[in-house]
Amino acid sequence: MSTQCYKIADCASFRKTSEQFGALSNMCRGFPLVIDGKTVWSSEALYQSYKFPDEPVIRDAILRERNPKYAKNIAERYAGIARRDWKTVRVTMMWRALGRKVRQHPDAIRAILQLTGDNPIVEDSPWDTFWGCERVGDNFVGENVLGRLWMIMRTMVMTSDLSMEMPPPFVIDDMLAEIVAGEDDAKSV
Repeated sequence: MSTQCYKIADCASFRKTSEQFGALSNMCRGFPLVIDGKTVWSSEALYQSYKFPDEPVIRDAILRERNPKYAKNIAERYAGIARRDWKTVRVTMMWRALGRKVRQHPDAIRAILQLTGDNPIVEDSPWDTFWGCERVGDNFVGENVLGRLWMIMRTMVMTSDLSMEMPPPFVIDDMLAEIVAGEDDAKSV
């Protein structure tokens, strides 16, 4: 995985869901998803549920949780029985969760992504430099995988019909292919 460095002043960043670009956070409420006729209250809950495909009781508890932080807490409580290949598939699973959020809230997400312009999208996260970046002086430094996924999504949102299924991440873009390849490299070390 490659560390990225972005000038803070040049970024469309988010740390809190109440900020201008906060809707790009999986922790943001107000973007419920309907899956198989059932309401999932956040993309975070959907993402966390993917960790437990063989544990329906845990998965369903996560999916029913209205508070994204509580959904994450449930998943963390059962981390020891999460799918074994999670580190290998987590980027693909995040892509799926983001794709659902975009397809089910196309106007709102398109408007937010338009506001980001061509600026790098960065999750300002000092505690998670895989999905986001920490502040180091005037820069954001980290892998920024969530931000990089949103930048790919931004390109797709601005140029395609959002009613269609999002293509799988390994065919989208060289940048995402690099992210997924980095996951495989990290697994083999």
